[in-house]
Amino acid sequence: MNSRKQVWIAALCLISATLVTIALRTRPASVQAASSAVHIGQVAASQSASRPSNASLLVAAVRNPAMANGPAAVARVVGGQQNRQPILPDVEEFALTPPNPAAGVYQSTLSIRFPESQAERLASRIPMQIGGQNVVLHRSDADTRVFVTFLDFDWARFAEEQAWRKEQVSRGKMISVFDGRRFMGTEKMQFLDPAEIEGALQSHQPIQFTMQMLAGPTGASVYPDHELMMVNTAIVEDIGDSQNQTARTFDQCLPPQQQGDPNGVWTFNTLMQEIACSVNSCTPGTPAAQQIAENMLLSMLNNWNNPTLTINGFHVLPRANMGQLNVPGQQTGVGFLGNWPVDTTTGCGPQGQQACPSLPNAPLRLEAIVNRLDLGQDPQFPAAGQLRFVFSSTTSLFVQANGVQPCVLGQPFNIILEYGIPSTYSALQWAQQWNGLTDVASGTFSDGYLDDLQSKITDNVVKPTSCGGASCLSTVRTNEILVEPVPGQINANLWEQREFQLRGNQLVETTVAMTPDPSFNTTGLPVCGSVNGNTQTQCTHTTGTLESYISAISSNQTFQLTKGAAPPVPMSWINAMNGQNEPFLGGSALNGNGALTGNGFWDDNVPQGLEQDRVYFSSNTCNGCHGAETATTFQQVTHRAIHQASALSNFLLGSPQCSLSTVNLGVDPPGSCTESVPDPKRGAGPANTFGDIAHRVQYFLAVCGISNTCQGGPGSDLLLSFTKRPIGVH
Repeated sequence: MNSRKQVWIAALCLISATLVTIALRTRPASVQAASSAVHIGQVAASQSASRPSNASLLVAAVRNPAMANGPAAVARVVGGQQNRQPILPDVEEFALTPPNPAAGVYQSTLSIRFPESQAERLASRIPMQIGGQNVVLHRSDADTRVFVTFLDFDWARFAEEQAWRKEQVSRGKMISVFDGRRFMGTEKMQFLDPAEIEGALQSHQPIQFTMQMLAGPTGASVYPDHELMMVNTAIVEDIGDSQNQTARTFDQCLPPQQQGDPNGVWTFNTLMQEIACSVNSCTPGTPAAQQIAENMLLSMLNNWNNPTLTINGFHVLPRANMGQLNVPGQQTGVGFLGNWPVDTTTGCGPQGQQACPSLPNAPLRLEAIVNRLDLGQDPQFPAAGQLRFVFSSTTSLFVQANGVQPCVLGQPFNIILEYGIPSTYSALQWAQQWNGLTDVASGTFSDGYLDDLQSKITDNVVKPTSCGGASCLSTVRTNEILVEPVPGQINANLWEQREFQLRGNQLVETTVAMTPDPSFNTTGLPVCGSVNGNTQTQCTHTTGTLESYISAISSNQTFQLTKGAAPPVPMSWINAMNGQNEPFLGGSALNGNGALTGNGFWDDNVPQGLEQDRVYFSSNTCNGCHGAETATTFQQVTHRAIHQASALSNFLLGSPQCSLSTVNLGVDPPGSCTESVPDPKRGAGPANTFGDIAHRVQYFLAVCGISNTCQGGPGSDLLLSFTKRPIGVH
């Protein structure tokens, strides 16, 4: 009996999927669009509200548990899946059928039609998450372009969202269109008429709509200076107040009575101790924790002094001006470390006989706390993205006769701590945490806001056991020119970026994300070889290797689907000359120094036909993103003066006229806060347009849904599942 019942249920599911497929194949669409929409590229035209005549043939689906859940071993998405969440083509059309409890159908049926040329490359079964639900998309036997699944769906919220969109369309609402991180232009918002949704609910028939009915921000509010890029001095100079408000930061550049707390929760000292105690038996704030963390820090900084350091087979050259710590009681230290205060209460090194770089007196000050919710679009990152702390140094290279200099402003050495958000948070839940902070919309930075920022945000990420009993730390990045060699030496007058990851009880230097070794940059900047008498990284690889890589990714399906978010640069690639698989991903990223060599970009005599792909690739590298491809002068967040917020790059803000308080202009009216960057290789032709904070605002709004309190629902989740794309530059 059970066997017969299962066969009957499976048959009904097949009939349902087939008839939904027929409805998708024969549509005139049942959506309403803004009739005067100005579209970017191939955007659907205004569509009729009439129903396809065969929609009434749709048989209500009965959920087949095996079909919805599937076996553990399923076919993967060919060329388009990273980790667990697939990267799918743009959807040509959705068909959504309400539940029909009277017929025993308690979930909605979702059918999705993809472009034929891309659908044929997908697997027949695609496991994925839609709004936190684990589902499997099944290819229809009737039409290979169509995939079907069953899910719980909040129809009331979906109708509410579309009603809001309809009202906005009547007011001429414009939305920004982004292709990855590039701003492409604007178009009028479109909507699905709520009356159509109500009709589908009453008749239990499918309703069709396109991605344009989901595109653009909804009714929630986001405040970039409180929720995305926190650079206000109330945060980065949170030194307490007369009401006994606890200081969270420490800044030796401030007057002695106003420097804050060396053990504040947002200090480099405390964060390093929490990282150290995540892999050691210690308690942050104790002498043992401080000693372990200082050993970890010294080991990390000494990488710049290592003459034999090799990362992925590449020799990462030392930077002579990192220098050495002072010996306690003597003034023998030199360089960057020579001006780092020494901890005389403990010892560092294998035998504990070396001086320790003091963490409580670390010459580093907080520049920014950054919410990278937008990184959750990329399967390489947690669903809720990252939280970052940006620090800059306040020490110089010159040791004075009377001791170290605790504060020399404007020293270009950044250390960025990047944490993945715990997997217990969905993108929506994390957005709600931010949107629910006290006084987030007030324009002020009250004690209540600061308390919430700590207790509801940072404490949930930085504690030693925040991520399943471990540290959430993903990467420590550095970006500096302070410890560059003197002119005439190798790699002189160049910025350098490095990356470190927590392995065991050490911060181990690793490859840099998305960036080949500098020796492959044969015709870009900084070009390998000799420039203006200064020897840089040697050209040890034949011209054409990088070109062959760019040519290969240009035909990669994932690259095509993400529209420029190049796939992760592999550890190795085939040498163009000898055909051997050789190391490719670099151990550090070099950038020009303005007048000497120019800002960085990547090239290898890439031909004209691959120029746009070269731009996509180059802008995804560390030095391209911090260089000519985005017209950035090395730092996205600059070092700041006392009582002033850090300046942000035009790549982030869009133009010097925009600020974090006005960057919402990048969304409404759209396009106001963007910068246009010409191709640094050719100096002409189509320019790339950026306004990354505006892009992050739009993604935040998409996560939130229509409520001003960021109470998103399945309508928003549907948007995220099928429209989010890896954004490339991280």
